[in-house]
Amino acid sequence: MLVHNVATRVPAAPRILVVVFVATLAILAVGCDRSGTPLATPSASRPSASAGVAATQPPPTTPPGADVPAWQADVVPYTENWATIIVVVDLVDGVDATTAQAIREAVIDLMVSATDGTEIGVLRASQNADTIVEPVAMGSGRRDAIERVWSAPASGARNIAAALRRAAQLEERGGAISIRRGILLIASDADDSVSRSLRGDSVDDVNVVTYGRDADETPLASLAVFGGGSYGHAVEPADLTRRVADVRRALEQQALVSTGVLVPDATGSANLPIGIGDGQVFARFTTYGIASSAMTITNADGQQFTVEQGSEDVRVSAFGDRVSVGVGAASAGEWQLGVHDAAPGRAIAYDVETFFSPFPEARAEADLDATEGLTIGFMDGGPRPATVTASLLAPDGSERAVELGDAPEENALVCCIGNRYERHLPGPFEAGSYLITVRSVGGEGATRYERAVRFGLYMWPAVDSDGDGIRDQVEIRNGLDPEDPADGALDADGDGLSMSRELGDLGTDPFDYDTDDGGEGDGTEIAADRDPLSAADDEMAASCAAGAENIGSDQFRPQANAPRAPELEALLPDRLLGERLAKTSITGTPLLHPYWPGSLWYALVTCTGGFEPALQVAYASATTWNGRYVVAIRIERSVAGALKPVPAQEVADAFVRRLMPGSVDDLRPQPIELADRSAIILESGMLLYPNDDVLFLTLDLNVGDCWQDCGEPPTMEALATALLPELPAPTD
Repeated sequence: MLVHNVATRVPAAPRILVVVFVATLAILAVGCDRSGTPLATPSASRPSASAGVAATQPPPTTPPGADVPAWQADVVPYTENWATIIVVVDLVDGVDATTAQAIREAVIDLMVSATDGTEIGVLRASQNADTIVEPVAMGSGRRDAIERVWSAPASGARNIAAALRRAAQLEERGGAISIRRGILLIASDADDSVSRSLRGDSVDDVNVVTYGRDADETPLASLAVFGGGSYGHAVEPADLTRRVADVRRALEQQALVSTGVLVPDATGSANLPIGIGDGQVFARFTTYGIASSAMTITNADGQQFTVEQGSEDVRVSAFGDRVSVGVGAASAGEWQLGVHDAAPGRAIAYDVETFFSPFPEARAEADLDATEGLTIGFMDGGPRPATVTASLLAPDGSERAVELGDAPEENALVCCIGNRYERHLPGPFEAGSYLITVRSVGGEGATRYERAVRFGLYMWPAVDSDGDGIRDQVEIRNGLDPEDPADGALDADGDGLSMSRELGDLGTDPFDYDTDDGGEGDGTEIAADRDPLSAADDEMAASCAAGAENIGSDQFRPQANAPRAPELEALLPDRLLGERLAKTSITGTPLLHPYWPGSLWYALVTCTGGFEPALQVAYASATTWNGRYVVAIRIERSVAGALKPVPAQEVADAFVRRLMPGSVDDLRPQPIELADRSAIILESGMLLYPNDDVLFLTLDLNVGDCWQDCGEPPTMEALATALLPELPAPTD
């Protein structure tokens, strides 16, 4: 096709960045029977793999000497992982010691709080993507892995794209024996490789957490958006730890039930009631800054457990000053998380996590940028909650609470199974990072439960970096370059409207000549002061050539002495492709031309409301071209009693779009740019170049007979390549 040779391609309309929640195979396999009913799950720190998943993997074997606790002995051993998380960390040259320390602490906390069945690997964000920790199952090599993260020095030049590619390889390797997998990037700054990656093929499954007040948020947030993951920003070390934990929860399919602080009273004691209800099959309680012996957990039946005293269903473990409690087949009701012998008044942070079957999912999607709104969606496959609420923590520290209503059947962020909720919040918003928590509460008494999903969202600032009248995020969503002003002048759909007008002012689709599908092109509607977003006022809903089919070949009477149009002939080149061109022209009714192309001119005059006797057509061809012609056509119509030229773009629009509505799919028009001239090329290679009130085109007319020495006509592609620079340049 010609567009490969002479055209500057306009990027194809990008896939719309709409976040859709689908119940994954893992959710269905782990948590539901074939009818979608939640299943009872064996006592476990993680759900057992489905038969379908296990069947595709080699038979798992328990590593020699592995400490498989009783509460996991009846489920999949460590060799089959529940999740694989590859962490890419900004421990590179130039990162200050304070930032590096915060990142190490966040990764260590990630490893401490991960389930035993989660495999974690850590890479530097460098060119060589130095491995700090090879992917290792947390149940078997946690202590050694943590020590390697703790002792890793900052080294290497930052190259995030190279590290992500390496992480994708490790993720793929680990994914062979993992049900869930993903990449987590923790970074304070971007580098040139990020921009190059965004312009090329970005890595999938990338979640990003940026750290520091001066973090380079916009390009790094783009990595998460285009990588199909979540994004969060943290300023303080504690925020960074929480953001990293949010990503881990999503990848491990856990929900955050509660987070906050316990404050011991004067006796050094504190208790936190936690509602454990139906559908929960795993819970983990992690507390910071106290001795392991100071923590207790009491189930709904009044049984109390400590590090020294566990059971088949409850396991309390310690690592340094972190204490975790795992609960298997939890008895429904109110549990108590307790602390004793602690310093009175000291705030002790805690997180309570739980695995649900099936896992609740939530996401938010920005409409565009900070000037517009966002939509929050939530899916809960368990019992129907009594309330579902969301809180938005804004960049300025303000917080906003909203209730979510039932999601509509169409255009919902969540879908397919379970209880669905959705809420659209109109803008404008402050640009920057948001922390969103969606919480559901349901059940009563012994069946009461709470669960939440927390995640980050970045609202892009409404900026126009290249000054072409199109906001950056609009350009990105439409496959344009926000740093190239030239693409604002492109006309991708050939409707006579530039990208800047369609995307910046009109709100029409720049890749659809007729946005409202009413039958009339956007450009002609704008020229006639009609609404291109409403099909009701389109005047070309059917073929614009109605009646033209009644004109028969016997009605055409070509005349040798018909008036010519020398001015129009002069616009055509005298020589082309090394050949001298012979020219001729006709002024008057289309019936003065042969049946072909006269019938075409008759249809165009009909479509544009032209005044038949005022039609002008000029032809140019070489004797060896065997009927291949260059044509210029001008149509005039009566406006308030005076003849006015029809804009050439309207004539071209009628030719391509309105003679036979729907034929555009066969003609496949594509925009081309050559020598500062914007034209349209059809699938056949035929060229259409509208310029002011003259439409230039190439046609095969096959006029007369040729028996020998007729020559080989140039291809349509070669003709268009040579012709377009020779035609008049566009006028301002």
